Amino acid sequence: MVNDCENMKRKNKVFVINYEHPPIGGGGGRVAANIAKCLSDNYDITIFTAHYKGLSKDEHEDGYRVRRIFALRTRPDRCAVWQMFMFIICGFSPILFAVLKEKPSLIHCHFAVPSGVLGYVFNKLLGIPYIITLHGGDVPSFIPQQTGKYFKLFKIFTFPIWKNAAKIIAVSEWLKEMAQYDYPGVKVDAIPNGCDTSTFFRVNKKQDDSLKFLFVGRLSVQKDPVVMLEALNKCKLDNKWVLHIVGDGPLLPMVKQKVVDFGFQDKVIFHGWRDQLFVRNMMQNASLLLMPSIVESSGLVALESISCGTPVICSDIPPLKSIIHDTKCGVVLGDWRNGFSDAVKKALSCEDCSNKVLDWITIADRYEKIYSEYIFHPI
Repeated sequence: MVNDCENMKRKNKVFVINYEHPPIGGGGGRVAANIAKCLSDNYDITIFTAHYKGLSKDEHEDGYRVRRIFALRTRPDRCAVWQMFMFIICGFSPILFAVLKEKPSLIHCHFAVPSGVLGYVFNKLLGIPYIITLHGGDVPSFIPQQTGKYFKLFKIFTFPIWKNAAKIIAVSEWLKEMAQYDYPGVKVDAIPNGCDTSTFFRVNKKQDDSLKFLFVGRLSVQKDPVVMLEALNKCKLDNKWVLHIVGDGPLLPMVKQKVVDFGFQDKVIFHGWRDQLFVRNMMQNASLLLMPSIVESSGLVALESISCGTPVICSDIPPLKSIIHDTKCGVVLGDWRNGFSDAVKKALSCEDCSNKVLDWITIADRYEKIYSEYIFHPI
């Protein structure tokens, strides 16, 4: 016990700021959690995130500490822009006090906004270097139909956040190119997401004649779940099928209405927002994962599905195409309404490629090099 305490004292402290953390939020929270888990043996990591009802305000998990700040978060699946501002306002004092008391060597911000705002402020006040991992919504060109009006007002104020960061990392090459287009002259590196292969792993599936389709994610314009239902309505499948939808979001009423319009009430099952273990179990037993997204920053859900041995049918967009190209476990579909039947047949014939997915330990090694660079050789 004494040695453990001494080791903890010798570890460099790293503060991670992210307005979402499992079980609330999407892929950005899982990315931050997995990096912290993998690096916790070598660093004393504390994640500061938004509090949500029923969750502990201060706890330890997987070797790191989680401190949840009251920020008026009201839903597990989404966060309004005003709630992001509340995270900045409510998070400033408690994180500042923690910084002054614990003196972290580095701050890792997930999302340039809102988390990067706090990293920038603490850098200017106290000189602590900060790095940023970009996840998509914090890049103006990523989903302009949703965030464009806000970036028109506030983008000019975000330039200092980007320019003063010690390092900026995008979770895909495509997002990196988009970020550099939006912020000319700012250097951005790319580190792809990995998969928690200790949680998402292949099991032998039960053999039957029915097709079990699975959709996992926010029911939003970005994920385009409606086109998936339209594809199922138009195609002719030889097998009986069922579609499991795991997620929630602003398009839920529209999706439910489409289910009624197409007469799919006995074929589509809504599970709501669920935890990772539930998602893992669904992936392990599904025939195919469907990803009709019109935009994705990295395709973390696709990696998790492939790691479970379940092929993916995905839209023809850069991050997802790269995953299918690298793993050969799925089909890229350009026309969901007219090409879905053939895509199903091709995807079902894919060989198991679960061993081709990079785990988080491999990816976290690249983050550790960045941590050590700015902890031992600060800018």
